[in-house]
Amino acid sequence: MWQVRVNDSQIHNSFRFADDILFSYISTDNSHALGIDNSGRLWAWGRNNIGQLGDGTTTHRDYPVLISSNQYLAVSAGGEFSAAIRADGSIWTWGNNVVGQLGVPLTIGHRRSPARLDTGLNTFTAVSAGFNHTLAIDSDGGLWGWGNNWGSQLASSSTDSVLPSRIMQARQFSQILAVGSSSFAICGDDTLWAWGNNPNGILGVGSASSTISSPTIVDMGTVLWRPAISASASGGHVLATPNSSVSVFSWGDNWYMQLGNGSYDSANTPQQIFGNITDSLLDIFALNNSSFMIRRHSRGTHYVYHWGRNGAATPQIIFSHTPN
Repeated sequence: MWQVRVNDSQIHNSFRFADDILFSYISTDNSHALGIDNSGRLWAWGRNNIGQLGDGTTTHRDYPVLISSNQYLAVSAGGEFSAAIRADGSIWTWGNNVVGQLGVPLTIGHRRSPARLDTGLNTFTAVSAGFNHTLAIDSDGGLWGWGNNWGSQLASSSTDSVLPSRIMQARQFSQILAVGSSSFAICGDDTLWAWGNNPNGILGVGSASSTISSPTIVDMGTVLWRPAISASASGGHVLATPNSSVSVFSWGDNWYMQLGNGSYDSANTPQQIFGNITDSLLDIFALNNSSFMIRRHSRGTHYVYHWGRNGAATPQIIFSHTPN
């Protein structure tokens, strides 16, 4: 089964941001961040020009502010808008609604506070916000999408969808990733599917087409995936790890050598850049024009690797730490 890091980063381990806040989940876009603390409360900080923080204002915040004391399970920071799932499975959205990315008619306009999305009797387990579109998975594994569709990121050649609609109804899904104007989803059989905008081959399906409206398998032959995939918020490049061997694959834009293949050549199919890791691969992060990996040696030492912008053309150790 896959797991996805939405946008620039998504942290699932405890992380102390301030003296009195311990976060268990953080999602960031280029300009704002959302977090769920260990009590399930929702926090936000960063740019707030259109209400994407959800605190009822348009005041920018350089530190976390409490948005809601209700229990939240997941949150995703998109392009000037936000989406979250409460403990009861309901979806809440706020911020920019210029193309219906909040899942409500355009006449409702932008929202400065979280509002519940009308999805009938459906409850949800996952949500992911891209630049101007949103994906979600319901409790039965059904995939939904809404918002902007200029790059076919809603898996159709039609216009924008201001209301949630089903995608690939014949399949069940476990994980999703909306990044930029591109979409990724993992089926119950652990196959990865991609569609939407395809700059520099970010979809990884071997096509040079600018857009792909029909969901297409990211073909790795017999390789199955380890539960980790990360894509940069700008929609530039992707990192992923398969579960058949402990290694790292990359594809997409490579202007700053963020693919780690030792060249400036972009790739429209997955290519292995790091392999035969005999210890534990803890995480991967695709940031804008840069890539990071964290691994743990069998003796306990943690290593952080970096490549791309302000780094090397291949993965290099930039930090190590041995816990006491």
